[in-house]
Amino acid sequence: PPPVIQPLPQNQSSALVWLFYMHMPSLLRQLSRASFLAQQLLLPVPEHGTDMDISTPSFFTNLLQHYNHYQQPSQYLSTPCTSPGFGGHVLLLSCGSVPQKVGPDHVD
Repeated sequence: PPPVIQPLPQNQSSALVWLFYMHMPSLLRQLSRASFLAQQLLLPVPEHGTDMDISTPSFFTNLLQHYNHYQQPSQYLSTPCTSPGFGGHVLLLSCGSVPQKVGPDHVD
């Protein structure tokens, strides 16, 4: 059988943060977007901030795609279903990558 890959981090507090951002109410999502844009306006203009490095690391994993791809329908509900997360204007990305190989090749 194919391996079971959890759609959320093992750490409960990290998992709750993921769930919050993927299922955030729309009004709060709009407020977070406005806050993010306000913070971007505070960044230095490239011509004036030549000595300041504001580069970001390379991101390998889109957390929303990972969550939606690996979640399984709940067997304990009367009608098994999934609850896909949805993205906002701010991407949920991670520097870590999803393991490509999980578990042993064979079972003796």
